[in-house]
Amino acid sequence: MSRSGTNTSSPDSNGKLATFAGLNSMLMQAVEGGNFKTGLTPAGMGTPGVEGVSPLPSHLGGPVAGADEAVTAVNGALKQQFRDQEEERKLRLENIVRLLGQRWGYVSREGVTRSARRVGLECLWEDEMPGAEGRTLSIAGNSVLVDVMFLKGGDEVGNIHLGFPEREDSEWSKSAEAGAEVLKRDLKGKEEEWGYVELEPFVSNLERLASLDRLGMRGVNCFDAVEGVGGALRKVWELETTKRTEEKGVATQEDIELDITCRGSGKPTMHSGGRLGLALQYWVERRHLAGRKRKADEMDIDGAPEGTIKEEATAWSATIECEPSSADLYPSIRVSNNWVTEAAEKPPTQQQQQDLFTNSNDNADSPYTWQDPPPTLIQPSPSAPDAMNIDSDMNTLLPQAKPPDVRFVARLRPPVLVPLQTALNIYESVGAPLTQDSIQPTTFDSLLLPNVDGTPSPSNTERVAERDIYSPFTAETGNDDGERKGKKHKYTLFTEPLSYARNIEDIPFSHPRQIVALLPVLRQWAFVGSILRRCFSSPTLSQTSPEDGQSPTTDDDASDSTEEEEASTPGSSSGLDNDDLILPASTGKPQAKPIDISLSLSTLSPRISLTFERKGELVDVGFCVGPNAEVAEVDVSLGAADGKKMEERKEKVRRVVEMGEDLGVLVEWMGGG
Repeated sequence: MSRSGTNTSSPDSNGKLATFAGLNSMLMQAVEGGNFKTGLTPAGMGTPGVEGVSPLPSHLGGPVAGADEAVTAVNGALKQQFRDQEEERKLRLENIVRLLGQRWGYVSREGVTRSARRVGLECLWEDEMPGAEGRTLSIAGNSVLVDVMFLKGGDEVGNIHLGFPEREDSEWSKSAEAGAEVLKRDLKGKEEEWGYVELEPFVSNLERLASLDRLGMRGVNCFDAVEGVGGALRKVWELETTKRTEEKGVATQEDIELDITCRGSGKPTMHSGGRLGLALQYWVERRHLAGRKRKADEMDIDGAPEGTIKEEATAWSATIECEPSSADLYPSIRVSNNWVTEAAEKPPTQQQQQDLFTNSNDNADSPYTWQDPPPTLIQPSPSAPDAMNIDSDMNTLLPQAKPPDVRFVARLRPPVLVPLQTALNIYESVGAPLTQDSIQPTTFDSLLLPNVDGTPSPSNTERVAERDIYSPFTAETGNDDGERKGKKHKYTLFTEPLSYARNIEDIPFSHPRQIVALLPVLRQWAFVGSILRRCFSSPTLSQTSPEDGQSPTTDDDASDSTEEEEASTPGSSSGLDNDDLILPASTGKPQAKPIDISLSLSTLSPRISLTFERKGELVDVGFCVGPNAEVAEVDVSLGAADGKKMEERKEKVRRVVEMGEDLGVLVEWMGGG
């Protein structure tokens, strides 16, 4: 009989309780707190059969029920922590290597040599000869040779030679001098860089050459393949130029070429826009300004000579290249000069005009007479059949000719932002549908106006920006120094509905007609993106000062475009004498004018609408942007007007938008400043 309050538990029971309590405490610390030192030794000294646990006191010895499970859990937590730490350390090192690989350094003898070897080309320094101007570095591949001469005693670049030894009569060799000038500008840089020139532009062009050269090792010459596509595009360009010249009559050759570039099959060029290789220019912003004489004080574009425009900054182009791709997944490249026949141009059908994505590969619906050249096959060296296989067919054992694992690709510079459905249609039309895992949930406005670091901005960000606008329709003021002060606009962007979008950077293709068929759609969205970015030029997507916004010289561009086109409107004056459209003269400090911009993506042709105040009255202006950036379906809500006058007003609005490509100029022209 036991006494009240006396513990009747046996020593063995006490030992079990103490053991469980100790193991439970260690397990909780391991799982919850991450501190694996308490109660554990590095090597698990002591108790036989138990790893990672300190030896138990002698009076608690013996097997304990549940101890093995608890110890296993502790060891598992330890191993998982070690694995996580190792994975984190590995990921951190990979990120460091990736970041270091993105930086190529500055131009120097060692830097150029290192960069050339990293892109897969061979380097050889020539012996320095007595009395020579410098020392030459030869960068060579299988089909390309670049000689870079460094002046004696330093890292300054002298002359550069670009050559293609095996194809002296090719277009690559004929344009090699222009290509060498591109590389020379990359290595010498601008005058204001004072000797510290980054290697990135040079490496980008060198890597483009190295890629074509390296892919040629697969049994096909990619330089010849790209040249064949370029020959077809030039033939189509010549056919269009001849026909437009006969039709236009009094139009200048430059106007005809700009019209074909921005409304036809595009303009093929070699080594243009600071990039080596074949490019197809398909859009030029504010093209109506190109080649026209402008006053230096009105149209000074960042110090450019009078009568010129910055082609590199305004031209949209598609660079034709090659990339590795399995011939089983996508049609391979073909080396041929017979992509298009000598036949004259055929007018596009009505169905083709309505649906640019339908039958883009069908000769019957193409605006030109395309043809399909035979496939290019790699002829492997035959190998001996397996003599031990007595049941095999000797013919099946011989290696068969097969297409190369290389395909054509058009790299858009700059990328074109389109709605997701349009992107799906584009890739479907070239036979390369997007995979589900490649689609990102990014909206149109978040890609149109990204963060400062280039990443998509949040979808719920308010898109507001301020900007100074200069226009011949603007009542300007000036300070004592004669400096002009434009009107201040405050834009707010609304996207309806919230639509997913994608930046199109690369488009694979198997035939050049596929790219030509897509040009109207690319121009359409290039126009939409450029006029919206011109209003919301600040990367902060908030109310910004004029210093953070667009420079006044760019706005002069648009204003002069509008002024010139209005003056050339057939049967009308410049439009400045219209009481409904002229901004009355005013003085004083300009105040920011609220302007709401709505972008509707619910239809095939995007629609842009403006709402602003004019003389106490709300004005609504809307228009659609169709293929080839044609402005249509213009609506204007501005006072009372009869049918004829309203149609004339809509036509003028259309011309102001197409010619100026600036919504701020449109507002000022309508007297909304």
